[in-house]
Amino acid sequence: PEVHTFIFIPANLLSSASGIQTLSYSIEIVDDPTTPENEALTQMFSTYSAGYTTTGMTDKGVSLEQSAWSGSLGGTLIGSSIARSSDIGGTGSPGNVITVPADVKKLFVTNTFGVSTAGGLLDNITNDYTQITKSIDIPEPSAILGILAVAGAGAFARRKS
Repeated sequence: PEVHTFIFIPANLLSSASGIQTLSYSIEIVDDPTTPENEALTQMFSTYSAGYTTTGMTDKGVSLEQSAWSGSLGGTLIGSSIARSSDIGGTGSPGNVITVPADVKKLFVTNTFGVSTAGGLLDNITNDYTQITKSIDIPEPSAILGILAVAGAGAFARRKS
């Protein structure tokens, strides 16, 4: 699987005085014209998760929730990856991994994040997206030969009559 990372770095470190921040965007699998395969046909999202980075001993009061939808922003909710500092009941970064339903090629994402404890500082948020090759059912060669044989016999019978 391929892992793609989106990193948002605010102009200034976020502290408890920064308030709650929201960032929304979409991410999509598209065809890379420099490769022989069409990734838009062969790839899909598998999982995603949210994470954050803090400076030194400042992982205090940091909260990040990354929600993703398919179809549109606010469409079908796929899930929310939550990462929180241990002092506010979390396990730190990264957050929980969310499984994406099969064949989803575009995600609409909202990150809501902030710092609630004095002394806490948030350097950046990091969202990871895992992309996999979807399985394609290819018939057995003998099945293809059987189909061709039946089609050929039918064409031969029509030609004789």
